[in-house]
Amino acid sequence: MRKFSLFLPLVLCGLLSACDSNVPEPDNTPETVYTVEVSPNEVIIAPEGGEVTVTVTSSEQWTLGGGDSWSVPSTATGMNGDEITFKVEANETESERTLFYTMTCGTATAKLHFVQLPEDIIYVARQVYDIDKDGGEVEVDIEANGEFSYEIDEASQSWLTFVETRAMNSAAVVFSAEPNNTTEMREAIVTFSCGTHSEQVHICQSGVAPVITAIQKEYTVEVSGASITVNVTGNVEISVEIEASADWITYNPQDGAAGTYCFDIDRNIGSRRQATITFVNHQNNVSDTVTVSQQECSEDVFEVGDEWPGITTYNIGCEGLRIEIKVWANVVYHDDFTMYADWIHKEEVVQKGGMKTYIYNIDANAEDFMRVGVISFCKDDDTGTCFPVIIMQAGTAAN
Repeated sequence: MRKFSLFLPLVLCGLLSACDSNVPEPDNTPETVYTVEVSPNEVIIAPEGGEVTVTVTSSEQWTLGGGDSWSVPSTATGMNGDEITFKVEANETESERTLFYTMTCGTATAKLHFVQLPEDIIYVARQVYDIDKDGGEVEVDIEANGEFSYEIDEASQSWLTFVETRAMNSAAVVFSAEPNNTTEMREAIVTFSCGTHSEQVHICQSGVAPVITAIQKEYTVEVSGASITVNVTGNVEISVEIEASADWITYNPQDGAAGTYCFDIDRNIGSRRQATITFVNHQNNVSDTVTVSQQECSEDVFEVGDEWPGITTYNIGCEGLRIEIKVWANVVYHDDFTMYADWIHKEEVVQKGGMKTYIYNIDANAEDFMRVGVISFCKDDDTGTCFPVIIMQAGTAAN
C-alpha cells in the first residue's frame, strides 16, 4: 500500500518562493550618447602662417589634445558651438609640415588636420663657376621647390646667353659664353628667383695672356736718314719708349693706323749708331723691342742753313724776330759776328744728333734805314772755310 506525504511539496513551494524574491529589477535608464565634430576638419595653411579658426559642435563639454609648438590654440576646452583660434607660425623649412588635434567629448572624438606649405625655396649648388677664355657652355645646378626664373646682369648679356633648362625644379640651367679675347677677366652675375627667394651665381671667365709682338725686329737706315714703319700686334694698350740717348729718332704718330708706328730717323754725320724702341704695357708687364741701326758717315760734313749749299739769307721787318740756324757738322767750327751786328743776340744752342740749332734774337730796328748783319760759321782749321748767314732787317721807313 502506497503512502504519500503532503509535507515535501509544501517545502518545495516555500523554497521556490524564497528564490523569486532575490532577482534584481531591470534598469530602464537610457544610455548617454556623446558626440563631437569640428568644422572645418582639414585646413591648408599658407607658408607665412597666420590665424585659423574652427568651430566645435558637441553634446557635452569637450577638450583639445595633440598639436605642435608651431600652432598655438586660444583654448583647450569648451562647450557646444565654441570656436578655437590657432596662431600658426611661418613655415621657414624646405618642406611642408602637418599636425593633428583631437577633440574629445566623453567617449566621442574628432580629428583636426593642419597642413602648412613651405616657403618657395631655391638653392644653387655652387655660387662661382669658372669658364676658360675660349668660352663654351656652363651648367648651373639649381634646387627649388617651385618654378624659378633667371636674369643675367645687363652688362654681361653681350657675351653670356641662356641655352636651355634640362629639368624642372631640380634643374641644370645651361648658359653659353663667347670667347674672351681681352686680357681682363670678366664676370657675369645671374640671379635665380623662386617666389620671394633668390640666389646669385657668379660666372667668371679668364682673359687671354697679354702679348705685344713687333713683326720685324731689326731696321737698318742709311746715313741720309729715313722714315721707318714698325708693325706691332697686341691685345693690350701699347706705349712707345725710345732709348733716352737716341735723340735722332722721333716718333711720328699716325691717326687711324692701329698697329702701325712711324718713326723719323735723322741724318747721321758721325759714327755708326744703334738704339732700341720698346713697345710696352707696364700694367701687364709685357713688351717687345726693335733695334734701329744707322750706318756711319765716312766723310767730313759742314753744312750751314736751310739753303745749303747756297747762302742763307733772312729778310725781316723792323719789329725784330727770333731766328733759328741749323748746322750739320762733324768737324770743329765756331760762329762769329761781323759788320758790327750788336743787335743780333745768340740765345741758345740746341743739339739733336749731329745737328745743332743756333737760336738768335734780332732787336727791333728803330732807324729809318735798313741794316745788315752777318753771322759766320767758320771751320777751325787752316782752310779758312766759312759760311755766312745774312740778316737783312728793314728800317721804319719801309712801313
